[in-house]
Amino acid sequence: MREKKGILIVVSGFSGAGKGTLMKKLMQDYDNYALSISATTRQPRVGEEDGREYFFKTKDEFEKMIARDELIEYARYVNNYYGKQYKYEIGVKKINLKAPTVSVSAGKSSAKVSWSKVNNYRYEVQYATNSKFQGAKKVSVHDQKTSVTIKYLTSKKKYYVRVRSCAKTENDNNKKAYSAWSKVKTVTVK
Repeated sequence: MREKKGILIVVSGFSGAGKGTLMKKLMQDYDNYALSISATTRQPRVGEEDGREYFFKTKDEFEKMIARDELIEYARYVNNYYGKQYKYEIGVKKINLKAPTVSVSAGKSSAKVSWSKVNNYRYEVQYATNSKFQGAKKVSVHDQKTSVTIKYLTSKKKYYVRVRSCAKTENDNNKKAYSAWSKVKTVTVK
């Protein structure tokens, strides 16, 4: 079986230039992008998760990676190391996530979204008023539910809806893996 390869896109800029904002938007709007995650010795900021924004390492762990030549590049900035590993495990191949089958029905200023159960995973529902999901809103659904009612929608407006399953990887650091998005469904709210 031939391995499918993509293209590498490098986003570069000064600190605070908006690289992270751009990447978050690409990852939110398109399901065929993957983000290469750097390693660092700095402390996680509030809301950051290991394996999502960075792989957070101790100084000793990072210096061992340097000694074993495991980094494409690295630098020390403000007493912290930052670097790009040659390879790392993201766990997606360990979980066979499938996109759920989705149905949507209109209610008064609301839409009920239902989907087929995919094992015992969690789900993420995304909805927007345009087919490219620009400015989309997300609803995370836990407890293995297979439906959610999205409220406070604009009457007589068309919405685009899609769902994907989510699971924690087998790795100890509880990273999340996502399926592809389901087929997009449309609904015009009553």
